[in-house]
Amino acid sequence: MKSTSEKGKWKQLVALIKATQPPKFLFGISLFLSLLTTLAGLAIPLLTSQLIDDFSLDSLSPGVIVGIVVAFFLQAIAGGVSVYILAIIGQHIIASLRERLWRKLLVLPISYYDANETGDSVSRMTNDTGIIKNLTVPSLEILRF
Repeated sequence: MKSTSEKGKWKQLVALIKATQPPKFLFGISLFLSLLTTLAGLAIPLLTSQLIDDFSLDSLSPGVIVGIVVAFFLQAIAGGVSVYILAIIGQHIIASLRERLWRKLLVLPISYYDANETGDSVSRMTNDTGIIKNLTVPSLEILRF
């Protein structure tokens, strides 16, 4: 069972991602394409079983063969476009986070920069958003399936 502090950390991460306002329209398109990929993937065994059950040279149906080929291409194209769109969404989230952090760094008082080196702050901003990217982008791709 997850501890309360673990749940709180995940809630903070989700709230932070929501604050970046990821493009919902693109996410919807990606979800639709994921469903299309799944349906095409389910059609392939169905059509293959028809081909195998009626196997003889006389009963070879060009429609079934074309259906299998179309299902393969549809699955590959829809899956590839879906992953590409999810990568765009992930990049949008990271760019928005970096922009928010950059704006925060610009309004910090001079005393902060006296106590901390500027390069360390910028490096930490870049590394931390990179870690979030490594966490969110694969998670979005997992949601696709």
